[in-house]
Amino acid sequence: MTSGDNSMNYEKDGCKLIRQQKNEFLQNVFTYRADLFKYCRKLTNNPWDAEDLVQETLLVAYGRMADKHAGIQNLRAYLFKMATNQWITWCRRKKIRMEHDQAVDEPYYNEPMLAVQDSLGTLLNYLPPKERVALVLSDVFESSNEEIAEIMGNTEGAVKSALIRARNKIKNLNFENPVLIKNEKSSGFENVLNEAVAAFNRRDLESFAKLFSLNAIGNAPGCFYETGVDEIKKGSLFHTINTFDGQPQPASVRAEKVLINGELLFVLLDGGHLDDVWKFTIEDNQILQFDCYYCCPDVLQEIGRLTNTPTNNHGYWFEQNHPKTK
Repeated sequence: MTSGDNSMNYEKDGCKLIRQQKNEFLQNVFTYRADLFKYCRKLTNNPWDAEDLVQETLLVAYGRMADKHAGIQNLRAYLFKMATNQWITWCRRKKIRMEHDQAVDEPYYNEPMLAVQDSLGTLLNYLPPKERVALVLSDVFESSNEEIAEIMGNTEGAVKSALIRARNKIKNLNFENPVLIKNEKSSGFENVLNEAVAAFNRRDLESFAKLFSLNAIGNAPGCFYETGVDEIKKGSLFHTINTFDGQPQPASVRAEKVLINGELLFVLLDGGHLDDVWKFTIEDNQILQFDCYYCCPDVLQEIGRLTNTPTNNHGYWFEQNHPKTK
């Protein structure tokens, strides 16, 4: 074995060790994951950004634990504080303006009933970040002003003022029926998605892999992060089309294309249950990236509710429900 091979094996072992340590952290915060997603969902007003915010929050929270010499007394508040800071950073970075007399994000849903169900999220679009955080924590999570102050890194007096401003702004809104949007994808996008669905249902690994760009990215929180079509082909594509023992998935597992709130998605169904959801980024008839939500049960449950489909729960990280892979 050459020194290069030794180095490669060391790197793989190092990644495995880091993954084990990360999974221990995920086990420790497991109790708060559903609440964390719910909180991020109210801030972002759609499931995709919510899951992104959850993942960024966990990454930052995990990384900064090493610097908490005094320890963490309230893990839930710590996670919510990290999420709050990350979201405010998002807003600043994207220069999002949420004051009611400025540009407002349009509602996410394209069905009236769904818009009504998420009316709080729609109203929250009219608030600046800190007021929105305070209102969500107070009215959705019924947090005390003291806890909100801890999460926001502010005083109780500042929290009370933020809540008063938020409630007055919403109360005084001249709010008419929202403009309900439908963000249809281009025909080129849909053609590639159709080919991906057909390739999976044929269990045709080669044809599926040819749809990806050379430097494509595969991202599945809690499962994998892949760079390059070769890595994707040997990794996620192979293990999605095939079972753990390398045999093709049974006929009960099939791919479908679905339109959810203006988003065309690639979904996998297993015997009538929603098993997985992939969201593609496609340009010039090639897949540049796919985001896989196999280990995102909160996202799967929301898509399941929207499609009236029961869902499978694979846990928040792959080894959680597949202990033999540890």
